[in-house]
Amino acid sequence: MIYIISLLSLVFILASLKDLRFSLGLILLGLPLYQVRFMFLSIPLTLLETWIFVFIFIWFLKKGGFLKIKKLFLSLGTWKWIIIFWLLSGLLAIIISPDLRAGLGIFKAYFLEPVLVFMVGFDIIKSKKDFSIIIFFTVCLGVLVSLWAILQKFFGGGIMSLEILNKPEVWRATGPFPHPNFLGLLLGPILILGFSWIVSFSKTTTFKILGFIFVFILGAALVLAKTEGAIIGSLAGFFIMSLFYKPKLSFIVLIIAFLLLFLSPYKDMFLEKVTLSDLSGKLRLNIWEGALDLLSENMILGVGLSGYQELIPGIQKAYFDKTSKKLVSVETHPYPHNLFLSLWLELGLFGLLIFLWIIIRFFYLGLLKLKKVRSGFKMQILGVMGAMIVVLVHGLVDTPYFKNDLSILFWFLVLLMAFLYNKKAGYGEVA
Repeated sequence: MIYIISLLSLVFILASLKDLRFSLGLILLGLPLYQVRFMFLSIPLTLLETWIFVFIFIWFLKKGGFLKIKKLFLSLGTWKWIIIFWLLSGLLAIIISPDLRAGLGIFKAYFLEPVLVFMVGFDIIKSKKDFSIIIFFTVCLGVLVSLWAILQKFFGGGIMSLEILNKPEVWRATGPFPHPNFLGLLLGPILILGFSWIVSFSKTTTFKILGFIFVFILGAALVLAKTEGAIIGSLAGFFIMSLFYKPKLSFIVLIIAFLLLFLSPYKDMFLEKVTLSDLSGKLRLNIWEGALDLLSENMILGVGLSGYQELIPGIQKAYFDKTSKKLVSVETHPYPHNLFLSLWLELGLFGLLIFLWIIIRFFYLGLLKLKKVRSGFKMQILGVMGAMIVVLVHGLVDTPYFKNDLSILFWFLVLLMAFLYNKKAGYGEVA
């Protein structure tokens, strides 16, 4: 393993020395590599964050040190204040955390590293060509991870999961991850982002066909993973994108979708999912009940980074099936399967408000920019906005941030929006 890690790190170093745009692309392509863990001088590291440190260090050497950092930071406009307060909320959450070591690790991986990638990315992405290079690597990630999941159907892999109480377990694809939800959380935003980039790259029919092939591959992986949150989030992202691009078409599609759902054999299953009356929904309701009990005692400050994981076992009740009176689950989770509830618990009310500031700023810039661009670039902006819609909709039933790859992906979307609004790139004025 150490030889593979060394070889991959050497390749990344050489790519960074050659062109930082490609090393940023490799970071995105290598998001699942956070699972490759090792110790260096008694410090726990992942291959992904090793690449991030190398990326930032080589940028630092190439760009002239601390004066460049100051200049870059000042060029961020409103984002610099958002970053300051976001990191401050994380630091305060470390102080509150019942486990200082775990809190520091979470801050490093989910706050500091993604923000640094955002800042350096803001400096090195200067043109539409740079934008396309980075998106290309993200598209490749989506295709590779999806093909991995699809091949599991034929060559083995995945997991067996209890989806309906008192029924046999069903198979679910996982791709390179240990759980199918991890696959859905990553692929959902990439599905929208990649499709919008492919179809806007050229007006030819070939690229439109490639765009739909891309959707088919990633969509098949999501179906095999049975990640309903990602599927519904992706549909919401596509709907919002079409609403701004061709409003009449989006409403026609929405009406047809509702008619099919309510007239199809899957009507009952759909209603169970929406009303959270299936097994997955009931388990989430039980988790949310425990999380709200914990939050009620810590409404302002929250419980700190890693606080939920440490404290919830003493609060969350076991889930019993009301019909059979049988014990179904005593499992607790690192986060309470809701993005906003997780942020409030981990960062307190202050951190939740900063997150909402990020989201409001993100869509504010996107909506402003939509009024100023031609149709091709309009699709790219809508793709970035649609990808964030996936994050937020999926975030109603899961936690698409507190994970190494997902925190990087989140700030990557913010970076793309900041770039698309950036005056230097010829898109408009500085955010």
